Amino acid sequence: MLLEQAYLSHDYYEVMGLTPDATQVEVEEAFKNHATGLDLRHPEPSERIQAAERMLLLTQAFETLSNPIQRSHYDIQMLGRQNLPVKEKVEILFKEGIRAWRKNETDLALRYLKEVSHLYPHRPLYRVHLAIAYAEKDWFTFTENELETALRLDPDFKFAKETVAKLLFKLPDKRRHWYHDKLMRQAASMAAGFVLLGVLLASGVLQNLTGELWAKVADSAKAKPKAGTQQSAEQELPEDMRKELAEKKAVVPVMRSKLPFFDKNYRPEGRVFDYSHLEAKEKVFYPEQSMVVVTYSDGSVLTYKPTELTGWKKHPSSDVPIMITANNEMIPSPTLPLKMPGNLEAKLEDPNFPAWMFPEYGIDNAIGATDPSAPSNTTAPAHLNTAPQPATAGTQAGSQADAPPVTLDTAPATPQTAPQQPQSGGGLYNPYGGG
Repeated sequence: MLLEQAYLSHDYYEVMGLTPDATQVEVEEAFKNHATGLDLRHPEPSERIQAAERMLLLTQAFETLSNPIQRSHYDIQMLGRQNLPVKEKVEILFKEGIRAWRKNETDLALRYLKEVSHLYPHRPLYRVHLAIAYAEKDWFTFTENELETALRLDPDFKFAKETVAKLLFKLPDKRRHWYHDKLMRQAASMAAGFVLLGVLLASGVLQNLTGELWAKVADSAKAKPKAGTQQSAEQELPEDMRKELAEKKAVVPVMRSKLPFFDKNYRPEGRVFDYSHLEAKEKVFYPEQSMVVVTYSDGSVLTYKPTELTGWKKHPSSDVPIMITANNEMIPSPTLPLKMPGNLEAKLEDPNFPAWMFPEYGIDNAIGATDPSAPSNTTAPAHLNTAPQPATAGTQAGSQADAPPVTLDTAPATPQTAPQQPQSGGGLYNPYGGG
């Protein structure tokens, strides 16, 4: 009851200087901006009291609007269940997730829907669709959590109840026997294997088998010709065959090649996801996954694998390096200090570091490579779309309201083969290996 009275006494959106369609990121930034200007140690007692009262009201508003459950109940009381506002950019992002799910592109749909749920965690509609996407991947724990949260946000939400009923037959039965559980079956198999191993050791069968195997290995080692014998055998070959054999041994395989450097006006063919307007603040390279993770100032995160890039270019106006992925994503990757896991600085000059993956830094230790950042006279082929494309309104995953929308080219998607990219410096790069 006290909570409802607090709701009705103040408009928390007005207190925070926000509109009811504010995202979670905007709520956090508004609280930080308003709280920074308050002086709780002012020499005047009246000013201190006024600042403390303002801080108390801001804290109440922030706790309500930043908590998905409380904000959902607050919106239902203040705005009504049928009039919950949402930003147009986020709604477009949500529709892109639904479109990807209908095309059976579950991973892409999850990416969109998770970002929408991050921006509007108090919206049960987004939670339910995210649960459906998780169910498609058979991630039932996540499915149950999202559906439970959706019903807590709005216990009367009919769509959430219908989704629970439809997914019940796919959810695992918690009352089933131990042998229905995959983990328990694996544990039982391992236990049976250990028991069998103990029986074999006790009977001596395993020792006999290993003894015979060791004898075969020893015999093969004895039969292997020595190095001197092999050299003498090579000397008995004809001269032309000896030269050919020596040339083959002298060849050093080139395993790495340069990433193509495109003209500034180059643009991939087909639908393009253009994130080049984002401003990066951190870049981390994970060598085990061969993946680069870039965090931007608006809170969004983009990832790409340098081994799967089709090339790179520089932004037409700011000269920021733009990486072009195989999925036609144009990801800004400026020359920030490159980090490694554990907040360690990457040693780009180290000969063992794969600097060929990061041509934007102008350091390349690839065999026979040249400087990729040098001006290129290469232009995109005539059949590639280098002119500005007509675009529909879009949004970047995780971007704020004032960020420019993602450019989604509206050219019809037609089956096509990968166009031959312009060659630069060290030759054409094949992202699937082979040089």
